[in-house]
Amino acid sequence: MSKLITRNIFIDTSTFRREGFDLSGHKLKAIYDLGYYGKISTFSTDVILQETKKLLNESIEDIRLLYLKLSRKIDPFKESLKDLFVSNSEEETLRIFNQARAAFEKYIDDIELTVLPVSQVDTDKIFELYFSQKPPFGKSKKKSEFPDAFSLFALEDWCKENVCGQCRC
Repeated sequence: MSKLITRNIFIDTSTFRREGFDLSGHKLKAIYDLGYYGKISTFSTDVILQETKKLLNESIEDIRLLYLKLSRKIDPFKESLKDLFVSNSEEETLRIFNQARAAFEKYIDDIELTVLPVSQVDTDKIFELYFSQKPPFGKSKKKSEFPDAFSLFALEDWCKENVCGQCRC
């Protein structure tokens, strides 16, 4: 493994999304192992965690709806395929949601993720960037970039307060 410039790793929603929320996938497992054994320090923001949980729930719901659609298509064959599918009840869906959330929370706890609050971020600065069409908003002034803007400035504030010899903040 090459020498790390910094031990500080910022985790964004895209980190989980790109890996399909598979916490045992290659990249998320590597982050887990390095964080769990104290080789890296992991950071995110409260907004990123909320967004990630929302996307995780949406993914599970998409899978449930796909399952229901598929169930209707195979209905004529259900007796011969009954062992292949689990219940599609709301209780089962809630159980799966809770299981996924619990696994995500355990992952976050195990890597000792430091959650940076966005409540202290300078909102005037963010709106100035938005209306002047500067990154992270750009010419399209995408309102969906607000969570990223708040997270970016929370991380920037943390770096300013915690600059060390190994950081390039």
